[in-house]
Amino acid sequence: GCTLRWHWRRSGADARAVLLAAAGAPPARRGARAAAAQPRRRAPHPTLAAQELNLVSSGIEAASLSVAALGAIGSCAALEKLHVSGCAALDDGALLAIASGCARLRLLAACSCARLTDASVGRLGELCPQLRLLALAHCARVTDDAVSALAAALGPTLATLLLARCALVTDRALASLACHCPT
Repeated sequence: GCTLRWHWRRSGADARAVLLAAAGAPPARRGARAAAAQPRRRAPHPTLAAQELNLVSSGIEAASLSVAALGAIGSCAALEKLHVSGCAALDDGALLAIASGCARLRLLAACSCARLTDASVGRLGELCPQLRLLALAHCARVTDDAVSALAAALGPTLATLLLARCALVTDRALASLACHCPT
């Protein structure tokens, strides 16, 4: 029942166009003849009804998305599942923009996003209180402080936390998880 899911799963080009439109970028031109044949009009903002957005399997090159396009995802208040693993542009500002506008997030996969730090990851628990699954594998700048903040904010709500290859996460974070997330 999600309008945007169709776009993401069936047409990578459409997914990129939706992200660019959400970020306010002009549409890509397909040649002078195509541009002249079609009047320029602003498409409706389809991200507002989206519940799931998967940039990993959408067919677009997630690594090439801009910070503005990623931040525009925050306009989708109904979003519950977001897969942005491998998005090179995903930084703390973009993640905070997403989390601030998507308080219903239950799943966030942001593996291999090298620019993420404790500044944004540590606030996910307060901004997305329904978060049940968080995948941060290969996010080398995430530390014990962020994991402890997540555990304290989410407690037993957090069912799965993936931290493989997060070298700065130590036993201290595991102790915090054991204390705050007993189940």
